[in-house]
Amino acid sequence: MARQFNARVQRYDRLNYREIEVIRDRSNPLFDYDDSQFVQRYRVSKEIIVELLGILDLRKDTRGGGGHPTIPPLLEVCVALRYFATGTFQLMHGDAKNISQPTLSRIIAKVSRALAQENRRWIVFPTGDGRDIVQQGFRAIAGFPNVIGCIDCTHVRIPCPGGQEAELFRNRKGYFSINVQVIGDHRLMIRDIVARWQGSVHDSRIFENSLICEEFERRVHNGVLLGDSGYGCKRYLLTPVINPDRRPQQRYNRSQIRTRNSVERLFGNWKRKFNCLNYLRLKLETTLTTIVAVACLHNITIIRNVEFIRDDVDIEIDEEVNGDENVEDALAGRVYRQAIIDQYFT
Repeated sequence: MARQFNARVQRYDRLNYREIEVIRDRSNPLFDYDDSQFVQRYRVSKEIIVELLGILDLRKDTRGGGGHPTIPPLLEVCVALRYFATGTFQLMHGDAKNISQPTLSRIIAKVSRALAQENRRWIVFPTGDGRDIVQQGFRAIAGFPNVIGCIDCTHVRIPCPGGQEAELFRNRKGYFSINVQVIGDHRLMIRDIVARWQGSVHDSRIFENSLICEEFERRVHNGVLLGDSGYGCKRYLLTPVINPDRRPQQRYNRSQIRTRNSVERLFGNWKRKFNCLNYLRLKLETTLTTIVAVACLHNITIIRNVEFIRDDVDIEIDEEVNGDENVEDALAGRVYRQAIIDQYFT
């Protein structure tokens, strides 16, 4: 009889376990760390967290294991930022106590989506006075005139997405990735981003199918972009001269490469700041929104002058897989490039 009673009690406990509200011990990161410790862990300041809470639409509930209780928005944002900073769930458990991995995934997807939906607040192509400031900043680097952005692509590693089109995501280095196009400025801010193409797609094709390319074709923007030889030279996108045989061409190339190096430094800064970009182990849809989300956060930290403290452990960043194939130059591009060489580099 006693054995049967104990079995009934255990069964009752199992059936009613989900109805028991467990009070969870979750600390408040805003009070747990001083300013420098907070930036080191979350890559943004406490003031930025408060600002994001007032902007982002996080009204949809995210519940913990068993459906109890609702995760507060502050903790949701901190959990997502901790993942963006570390790139691994395991390293977040110290800051997000007693939150299951499925709940963490839902939080990351929710916060990433909310940030990406507000991307036009922080990712803005320079116009007007802002364009003039960017052009002056670029010219101060190596004397290259009229530059409003440097363009390049970087690969964000992902797991095999599966399905019939999985091999389209395998890049030339042999791993699966998203090929992300970025236009950056002299301050290493992201001024335009395209994060939807598979790793096998060439840089020039991404640009030719982008909205920013269409805008340059329609002469919406007054200025030029600088790119590597993976792009065709156009009147609005200037590339290096292949095999320069004269001093002016060599001076042009040195200036072009030094100025264009800013986008390479942007990638390094961005990936060190948000280590999740070195390997995004998320659903494909969440991966795309997360890339845009951390681009927004990268710009916010620059706008707010937040400098994060490097972790003691060195972070390995994959060597970029650039589109360094030579693409045929347009005639108008070659003519304009030569005019720039004649006017500024002779």
